[in-house]
Parts: sequence; structure tokens; C-alpha cells
Amino acid sequence: MPVRNCAETLALAVQSIVVQTCDAWELLVIDDGSTDRTVEIAIKAQDSRIRVIADARGNLGLAARLNQGITLAEGRYIARMDGDDISYPQRLERELECLESQPGTDLVGCGMVIFKDGGRMVGVQRARSSHAEICGNSLRSCLLPHATWMGRAEWFRRHRYCSKNRRAEDRELLLRSRDVSCFSGIPDLLYGYRVNRVSIRKNARARFEYLSAVTADARKRGHWRRYFAAAGAEIAKLGIDTLALATHTDRILLQHRASSPKSPQVVAEWDSLWRCLNGATAGGPR
Repeated sequence: MPVRNCAETLALAVQSIVVQTCDAWELLVIDDGSTDRTVEIAIKAQDSRIRVIADARGNLGLAARLNQGITLAEGRYIARMDGDDISYPQRLERELECLESQPGTDLVGCGMVIFKDGGRMVGVQRARSSHAEICGNSLRSCLLPHATWMGRAEWFRRHRYCSKNRRAEDRELLLRSRDVSCFSGIPDLLYGYRVNRVSIRKNARARFEYLSAVTADARKRGHWRRYFAAAGAEIAKLGIDTLALATHTDRILLQHRASSPKSPQVVAEWDSLWRCLNGATAGGPR
């Protein structure tokens, strides 16, 4: 769990791991140059399975801190999580079952609820199920919700993150490793992803970084037709995103990212989880 200035959300994120139905885990909270009380809150967590890693190197970025975590991790499997999100109690158990029952699978992710501060659900995103779907095509980029990943430790050590990427490190890694890996997705909603304000600048950088990865892939393979199709698709998506954010019509125009929650059961399960976690961390920052 790489963290940076997550003092208001870290207690909930950590608590969602503490209550996992799978209890054989070690949580590495890796600080990335926080300037608030993030490290202090992490250290106060009363669980011997939680290790807090803080150094004086400042803000190195998510990819660099993930590589640091890969080096430090001692388990056979490595799972990802962000410091402002929430894992459903069954998340680790379900992803572990998938990897254990499918020896050929290297990496698995899951579907996620998208929510805003205060716990208000605003959408859901189901994970693509098969390796082919996750790898995409000329018009659909490689995609498996990054914060939901769990994979074999040896896979992560063979395929490190590219530290120069600050916004598209996950899609670049999927693209680079897809021919020698097997990805899988659990469509079920097992993760809560917090989103408040989307930055046009950060979104544009993510699109640019992924296009750079597609360019390198096309040069290696000679698949320039796929490259031009992918470039056109990414530029079109950037235009849609920018228009939606500029005109505050994101709920209408960004349906390619997430769908509205339509099931009362999905909403009820999320609301119950939110209340339980907040009750367990009452009195602390959320």
C-alpha cells in the first residue's frame, strides 16, 4: 500500500485489510514523502502484521514505491491497494482462490465500486474476465483495475514497473508482459475505489504515457496499423474526457469508464461495509 498524504483516509483502508476473511497476510504501508500525519497514523495501527516503511527520499512516485514493496514482500503472492480505498472483506480470499485454482494464472484483479468522500456510490466497474479481454485490441487498451491486483511474487519480480511512468504504469506493464503472462479478472465487486476530482492534466499524461508504450510495442513488433488505431482511440477518449470535465457532464459522457449501480443489493452491501468500517475506526481520521 504505497501512500502519500492519506491521513484522512488511511484508517479506513487499513481497517478493510484487518477484517479480511483471509488472515494470512502482511501489510506493507510504504510512505512516498507524505507531509501530513500519514506515517503517524500508520504506525498507530495495532496489528503485528502491519509494517510501515518510511525513508527520507521524498516523493519517488507510485511505480518506484511499488517496486520497493515487491523487493520487501515476503509472501508467495503480492496484492495491491491504495491508501484512500477500501477492500471488501472477501477480496483477498477470492483472489487467492483464483490464483491457487489456476496455476497458469499470473495476475488477477476484480470489479470495483466507485465512490466519493462520504461513501456515496457513484458507479461500478466490472473487471474484464479473460486474458484476451484484459489485453484489449486496437480500440481497447490493456486494462485491469490496478488497485485490485493480486499476483504471484515471482511474476512481479520478473516484470517490474517502469519508474518513469507516473500515470500509466499499470497499463504499460500489462502491455509489456502480455505475451509471457496470463491475466484473469473476477467481475464481482470486491473493491471500493475513491474518486473525487479528476485532473485533465493528469488524465492527459496517462494517455500520453500509454501511447508511448504502444509506440514501443509497435516498433518491436512492426504492428503499425494497430498503433495508429490505438493512437486514434486514445486521442478520442482524451477529447471526450476533457469535454466532460470542462462541461461538468462527466456522469453522461464518461460511461466508457463505469456504469451506474442499478442493483439494490450492490448498494446495500456497499452501505453496510461503509458503516461497519467507519464504526470500527470511530474517533480517528477517515
